[in-house]
Amino acid sequence: MNTTLYKATADDKNIIAKLLQLYMYDFSEYTLDDINDNGEYKYNRLDYYWIEKDSYPFLIKTDGIISGFALVRSEMIDNEEVHSIAEYFVLRKYRNKGIGKQIAVRLFEMFKGKWKIPVLRCNTIGLEFWNNVIKEYTKDNYREIDKAEWPGPIYEFTI
Repeated sequence: MNTTLYKATADDKNIIAKLLQLYMYDFSEYTLDDINDNGEYKYNRLDYYWIEKDSYPFLIKTDGIISGFALVRSEMIDNEEVHSIAEYFVLRKYRNKGIGKQIAVRLFEMFKGKWKIPVLRCNTIGLEFWNNVIKEYTKDNYREIDKAEWPGPIYEFTI
């Protein structure tokens, strides 16, 4: 399988919006979010990925077919740029094939520096995924932070 990651353009925003519906449906198991009266999940932050200079939307393709997306953010914290993955989604058909890990590593390589990746504790699949990817990528050189305002670990590491 040939998997590519590319920065999404404004023309791709509608594709990511549609993929977000699938992502949020999957994630509603943990967030308990409901659809609105239009039959859609509400995601208010998508437009910012084409407006804010420190927000980066990406599409994932496998063998030329859209297979997921990633939304990356960067912010200055204590005079240091910190990157995070706000949303990360691989379609079910492409899961457990190493694609998620491959793309996560590409993102780490694209955005060198400090990373913080928050994961909901109740998202056991995501927790296992991120723990394994980060542990292997950093060669066990990461911290797991617990903060009262976030219901799960925040993985912190520097590349």
